[in-house]
Amino acid sequence: GDHVGEPEEVGEFKNICRLTSLEEAATVSLGDSDVTSIDTTSLQESIALELVYHIARYDEVLSISHSNHEPHHLVQYLFVLCNTASKALKVLQVKTAPDTTTAMARLLLFHCTRKTLGEGLTVLGIKPLDKM
Repeated sequence: GDHVGEPEEVGEFKNICRLTSLEEAATVSLGDSDVTSIDTTSLQESIALELVYHIARYDEVLSISHSNHEPHHLVQYLFVLCNTASKALKVLQVKTAPDTTTAMARLLLFHCTRKTLGEGLTVLGIKPLDKM
């Protein structure tokens, strides 16, 4: 059909740019910190747990796509991950988090989301954008 503006898919992948902007604008920074020492127990919201679940599925989806020679599994996974990240960005504020521990945990979650999306796009031969 005729789309006014851009296709929904393009909008979804703009989330990578939003995630990069969020990391750059955050009042806390992962910087050189040992990410394994970041306390993630504050990530209790259902959308946070859903995002963690989707990130954790990356290797499995990549394996399925590879063994079946069907990249659409990875494409669909990336759309779901983008959509989940979009919902999470609205709920899990970093700048206005209740405390630094929660802010760091959320920032790490979004950082991992951006890295996973970027890797998935790269596998598909698409260069992930940091800025629009």
